[in-house]
Amino acid sequence: MAIDILNQIKSAEAQADEIRQTAVLAANDALKAAAEEYERLESDMINKARRSSLDKVDKSKQAVYAKLNEQQPQRQLKYDELKKTAVKKLDIAADICIEGLLKAHGYIGDEKNSAYFPQG
Repeated sequence: MAIDILNQIKSAEAQADEIRQTAVLAANDALKAAAEEYERLESDMINKARRSSLDKVDKSKQAVYAKLNEQQPQRQLKYDELKKTAVKKLDIAADICIEGLLKAHGYIGDEKNSAYFPQG
């Protein structure tokens, strides 16, 4: 009878060890599955955040380009005004240079040539 009880205890211990091993394997499988699910969720969240930020960047770019396009006529007017002013200044500078050359060669300030090159 004592041997039967010892055999039952050994059998119960063996079953307990087997149950523990099964539980450990199941726990490891559950941890692995949880880790894989966490990685998938994390990846999904990162991708969603990336798409959202790219959408915001695209919207911001569109807003900037729209603002630039809206301001283009004003910039063109300023450019045209600057261009006219520059042309006038170049004309004045050219006149000054030509006058200096004419004076240097005696065409201006000389009474005999004043009829050909009136001053003013």
